[in-house]
Formats: sequence, structure tokens, C-alpha cells
Amino acid sequence: MNEICVAIRPSYRPNMPALALLGVLAALAGCTSDAPVVGTDAGVVSDGGSPSCGPSTCATCCRPNGTCAPTGQLDTECGAAGLACTSCGAGTCSAAGACVAPPTGCSVSLPSVGPASDTCTGAEICICPNGPDSECSGTGTCVVASGRMYLVELDYVYADTTNPQGDAWDIAGGAPDPFAVLRVNDVVSGTSTAIDDTFDAQWFPAPAWTVTLTAGSSVRVDAYDEDTTVHDWLGGCEIASLTAANLRQREFACAATSADIRAYIQPL
Repeated sequence: MNEICVAIRPSYRPNMPALALLGVLAALAGCTSDAPVVGTDAGVVSDGGSPSCGPSTCATCCRPNGTCAPTGQLDTECGAAGLACTSCGAGTCSAAGACVAPPTGCSVSLPSVGPASDTCTGAEICICPNGPDSECSGTGTCVVASGRMYLVELDYVYADTTNPQGDAWDIAGGAPDPFAVLRVNDVVSGTSTAIDDTFDAQWFPAPAWTVTLTAGSSVRVDAYDEDTTVHDWLGGCEIASLTAANLRQREFACAATSADIRAYIQPL
């Protein structure tokens, strides 16, 4: 039980009995210096302060110093309903003030130039929930890369201004009419249409073929200049023996004999 000492400032009266005065002075001697004082010229000083942080006083979360956090939605200061604030570590804090664990799946990043980044390893490839041509961060699933279906999409064929012999592609000196052929294990799996008179062939929409690819398969894309009789060869790109690492890159590109060729290989 707390004891409260109230000091009363006496006003001396000549007729106050000496014993009574001594009693008042003795009472004053027992009061500590931090006791609240009541008098004609002083208010009452509170000894409790503001209520402590808790469910009845804080809608977010309570910091270790007893104060109420402004939001309770920081990753380092997460909580609600007047409970203690917590740090979410590698996770994040939701709008409701609850820590959400970080995703534990694989990730895929598809840069505009260059091969993809895939966090799976060994014989596996990452499958994102939104399907081919999609990125994901921690929400994908690593699966065995070999023996599954893939979508091969032709991106471009950029031809040199002359053929390997240094001559013009056409008799009249014009640009070639490029088209491309996809082969898997030396078997034709798809052929694009030709684009007339261009050194920079890019198809919209991109030609795409669905094929089954296994470890050790050969994949090749050859580009040609379409002519009436014999199609002049622009060059070709080949992966002689596919690996899971090749497939995780999701890109098939090279500087061929007389053309730059690029295609995408997306797991289905």
C-alpha cells in the first residue's frame, strides 16, 4: 500500500499551545521531499502519470519503453491491439499488424536483354504460377527440367548486309527475306513465315512451337533468305546437348554466320 504524506503549512498563532505546535512539527519531519504538497498557494501534484501502454490505451502495439507505436505496420515494429511490438525479421508486416513469413519458393527474373535468372539448381527448373513468359519472386516451384513440354518462341533474325561471300542477298541488291526453322534432334519442329526485304526480321506475334525437351537433346534454329528456288542460309544457333542449366537461362541466342538469332525457351 502506498503511503501519501500531506504536508500542511501551519500558520503560527500566538495562543497555539506549545505541545500542539510540537506535534505538527513532528508530523512534518516524517514527510519525504517528493511528497505532494497541498497548500493555499500550490495545486495537488499527481503521483501516477499517464496510464501504461496496453489493450485499453493502444490500438497498435506497445514499444519496450511503454509508448504506443504510431502504426504498428513496420517490419521492425509490428503489432496490434495493444500487444508488444515485434520485429518480423526476414518477413514483412501486414496492414493488420501481423508478421508474414517470407515466401519459400523459387524465383525467376526475365531481363529485357540476356539470359533469365532462375534460383533452382541441379536438374530442376523454376515454374512460376502465372505460366510461361512470367516472373515470380519466391512463389515458384522447382521441378525436374528434363522430359517436360517447352514453348520455343522466335524473337528475331538480324541479317548481315551481305552474304558470306560478300555479295548482296538478292540479285537486285535488296535485303533478304528471312525465315527460321526449328529442329529438335535434327527433326523439323517448326517453320516461321518469311518477312520480305529486311535485315532486321522480328515477328509479331512471335512464331511459337511446343516441343518436348529432354537432357541431352539437340536444339537448333537456322535462318534462311527465302528465294524462288534455293534458300540462302543466313546461319544457325545450336545447343548440341541440352542441360537443365541451358533451360534455366530461357534464352537461345548466338551470332551466327551471317545473322544474329534469338529465341526463347519457356517451360510449360
